[in-house]
Amino acid sequence: MATGDNSIYICSSVLADYTLYLNVCLENLGYQVNMLALLDEYKYREASKKGGLTKLYIRFGMYVLYPLKLAFKSLCVPLGTMFIITSNTFYACALAALCARLKNQKIVNLVYDLY
Repeated sequence: MATGDNSIYICSSVLADYTLYLNVCLENLGYQVNMLALLDEYKYREASKKGGLTKLYIRFGMYVLYPLKLAFKSLCVPLGTMFIITSNTFYACALAALCARLKNQKIVNLVYDLY
């Protein structure tokens, strides 16, 4: 068993209930699960109600800070680590796939909100 074979990262810019449920399911199967998120759903909803610079900061975090955090993490973990990435930052899956080629990682894309 290579290093990282039992380790999974669930990545989402907003830590929503479905990612927490997935975390519990995978832990029950014996995987070591790590969560990578910018902020939790409650903080996101509260910040979304506000206007102006708060909304701008949230968008900056979701579209700049979170992808940078994801890329950095994917380059620093052991070989063979699996990433489950939600598409709530639409290009996060593609960014992780590019980084995964360098480290022989497995990527699972959870695609939401396509229309």
